[in-house]
Amino acid sequence: MENKLNLDEIEKLPAKERALLKKRHALHCKYEKAVTLYADTTLSTRIIALRCGVTPGALGNYLRRYWRELVLQRHQIPVESEDLQSIKIYSTGKQNRVSHERYKAAVEACDMMKYIDLNISQVARKFGLNGTALANFMRIHYEEILSRRQKIRERLGINDNIPRGHALPASSNTRMRLNFTVQRK
Repeated sequence: MENKLNLDEIEKLPAKERALLKKRHALHCKYEKAVTLYADTTLSTRIIALRCGVTPGALGNYLRRYWRELVLQRHQIPVESEDLQSIKIYSTGKQNRVSHERYKAAVEACDMMKYIDLNISQVARKFGLNGTALANFMRIHYEEILSRRQKIRERLGINDNIPRGHALPASSNTRMRLNFTVQRK
């Protein structure tokens, strides 16, 4: 049950508490449009913050503190307890649901022989992802796939910087000389 104060009760409060209430009210007014966008759209907090003229970090902090239930819904975390502040949105060292879904197909591809000739950045591009982000994600959560993949690539001679096939290395002893004939008239 929410406690709401009427104007008479607010006037009876000490000056310090009245000032705190005014400050809190101003804070909620500042973020009112941002909260509405967050609840009604799937826009990222960064884009919402830019539209509303606030910083992304401040908006994220405000939402996690005062609108935690919205944040939990956005992250598809079931709300089972009364104490919403006790529910962790990001667990230390664990993947969050959104990241897992985003990188799932690319991680599976990195573990397939079909994509062994591609490096991690190339696999990421095939799945519309950032190469550095995928590599960092895999380094943290799927290190065994990266090491197994690297061993297989080395065994197959892929990307080990040893020239193979018809191209000769361009060293001073084995330079290919191209003979150009100039026709003179």
